[in-house]
Amino acid sequence: MHELGSPYHSKKYLREMATLLGDQLEFVVIRDALGSLAGSAVLVYHGNTASNLHANIFQAYRSEYAGECLYWTILEHYCNKGMKVCDMGRSLNDSGNETFKLKWRPRKVPLAYWYNLRKGDHLPGLNQKNPKFQFAIQMWKLLPAPIVKILGPSLIRGVA
Repeated sequence: MHELGSPYHSKKYLREMATLLGDQLEFVVIRDALGSLAGSAVLVYHGNTASNLHANIFQAYRSEYAGECLYWTILEHYCNKGMKVCDMGRSLNDSGNETFKLKWRPRKVPLAYWYNLRKGDHLPGLNQKNPKFQFAIQMWKLLPAPIVKILGPSLIRGVA
């Protein structure tokens, strides 16, 4: 997520999720031929629905179709588990994530978000396409990984 300009949760948070959700949560890891990490996903199960909570492929592996391999593996795994519904996760309209996911021919379902606004206020533009966030996103991408690992979990805590 660092390469995308986004903070991410701590390993402690992910371990706690795994402890609390047990068999309802799985981590999928994809590696290259030499065993280096290429990408990963966090999957959550509820009834007959499987949800892709988080997934990402490192930039260096995107041109090698590691994302397609990851999603194929996930979908195959869902089918083998007998899941009937596969939620590929949220994506902004007209984003790279949406374009990637549309290759799989999903049924697109708009999400409803609720805001408690004062009279006359406008909906907030809280997404990575908002120009006011571009400087922060670009600076985040430039930060060294150790700093990102320290700051990221506290930044993402109130967002996702």
